[in-house]
Amino acid sequence: MAWDYFWASPASKKLHRKPKDRDSLSHVFAALVKGMDDNYAWLGLHWPDNRYVVISLNFDAQGEDKPLPYIRDWWCAYDLKIGAFSVPAAFAEHNAKAYTTPPPKRK
Repeated sequence: MAWDYFWASPASKKLHRKPKDRDSLSHVFAALVKGMDDNYAWLGLHWPDNRYVVISLNFDAQGEDKPLPYIRDWWCAYDLKIGAFSVPAAFAEHNAKAYTTPPPKRK
């Protein structure tokens, strides 16, 4: 669900999504960000107890002739009470650094 949210958001426009028949060449990963036990206090957020889960998304496209931009550790929050994803303003700076463009392959 987190990936569906990402690919439907304007944030995904910087990336190239491969056709489904080539998805086996992409590395797609989602993980929980530590901090749920203290409601992500280390992020400086003051969320209600156990309401949010922060998810980290990572994606890169391997096997391309020309390396494509990818994301490493892009965050979104999932609200367990209403069942919706969001990107809090507090994540903006972190997420801006998540976009990476690899150097060209040497021939």
